[in-house]
Amino acid sequence: MNRIIYILIVGFAVLVNSCRLQETKNGMTKSERLALFDQVWNNVNEQFYDPDFNGVDWQANYDKYKPRIENCTQTDSLFILLNTMLFDLNSSHCGVGMISEMEKNVSPYLFAEGTIGIDIRILDDEMIITKVIHESVAALSGLKPGYLIQKIDGLSLDDFRKSTIYKPPFNDRNKKFHLTTEVLMHIYGKPGTGERQ
Repeated sequence: MNRIIYILIVGFAVLVNSCRLQETKNGMTKSERLALFDQVWNNVNEQFYDPDFNGVDWQANYDKYKPRIENCTQTDSLFILLNTMLFDLNSSHCGVGMISEMEKNVSPYLFAEGTIGIDIRILDDEMIITKVIHESVAALSGLKPGYLIQKIDGLSLDDFRKSTIYKPPFNDRNKKFHLTTEVLMHIYGKPGTGERQ
């Protein structure tokens, strides 16, 4: 069964190249695993926002993880290893996975069929518009990156904080991710649906 795998590095808002992989009974073939590993490593090597990789020796990570990827036989284990390598960068919103799984687990605006054309992040304890898509409803309404949102449908950031379900790990970065996801789900709806909350 052919599947498309996407590398997702939301930290720099890039949904990059995909590659088709043939899944075998026990997972991907060795050449497919290595091709995916090289694609992930090269993408970070070429596009990561910090040329010093947040103090990580990125070439050493290649040498460290390549033999482990070669010997990995299960698809789930492969993605755990790839994400462990990416987590070494200590950068939020950086991961890789099957598109079918990502639709269930990442910010809903990435897979929404319709959009008002904005991205929102929680910065300095405020809801801030960080992106406005050119000629979107938001752009035509005059919204711009940097605008502060005080309420959405009458709900403040504190209201969203109360309704957010946090999952481990319970660190500040992950809590901010779940809070941001809750805000975005209110705007765009749950992944895989066209319904707003």
